[in-house]
Amino acid sequence: MSKFYIDFLKPTIKKVEKISDVSSKITLEPLERGFGHTFGNAIRRVLLSSIPGCAVTEIEIEGVLHEYSVIKGVKESVLEILLKLKSLVINIENKKKNKK
Repeated sequence: MSKFYIDFLKPTIKKVEKISDVSSKITLEPLERGFGHTFGNAIRRVLLSSIPGCAVTEIEIEGVLHEYSVIKGVKESVLEILLKLKSLVINIENKKKNKK
């Protein structure tokens, strides 16, 4: 077990290239086999979670128990309505920008 930790490759930053004001390319070497995907996915998740924004996350329709229900008098199924709401674009005005 201890041999595994001794032989484990320890990556270091080899190169940092500034591509633009908001973009850089960072090269890490060496990485264990498959570790690049693991590391890349973790970084991607952190970056995506830090993007500000909003979205519809929960819908409650009176009289509807689940997404496969049918609403009387409505042509679309609940599932179709939910899919349309998923593509809804919501714009948040910057309150700091509007204050003077």
